[in-house]
Amino acid sequence: MSLPHLDEAAQLLAELVRIPSISGDEAAAADHAQAWLSARGVDSERLGHTVVARVEGSQPGPTLLLNSHLDTVPAGNQWTVDPHAGVWQDGRLTGLGANDAGGCVVAMMTGVFHLSRRNTQRFLREVFGIQKGIQKPI
Repeated sequence: MSLPHLDEAAQLLAELVRIPSISGDEAAAADHAQAWLSARGVDSERLGHTVVARVEGSQPGPTLLLNSHLDTVPAGNQWTVDPHAGVWQDGRLTGLGANDAGGCVVAMMTGVFHLSRRNTQRFLREVFGIQKGIQKPI
């Protein structure tokens, strides 16, 4: 059984993995994230390499903030596949950033899109930031 929203999330994750986004060089990934949100009518803006998405609630109250990062550490030399190929094989996507933190970024992006289509009562903000921290290659 195919679930369109899961297919869309899987495609978006592969697209993000294909975009190198080493800490300090996340502009292309941020461009892609914002374009994806904008194409679906989600209010968003760029602050440098950071993307902020908004869903305005219909009633005053607390705002839920979801935060993740778009950047990755550099690829180490132990990769046996292209870390930016972004190819699904046997139900698994192997690539730099596919799990940390591409999976949660995609869950947040698709979630804010679906919430933006509903009459939500509360405010939601998502921040896809930069430079989780420069670490040694993985």
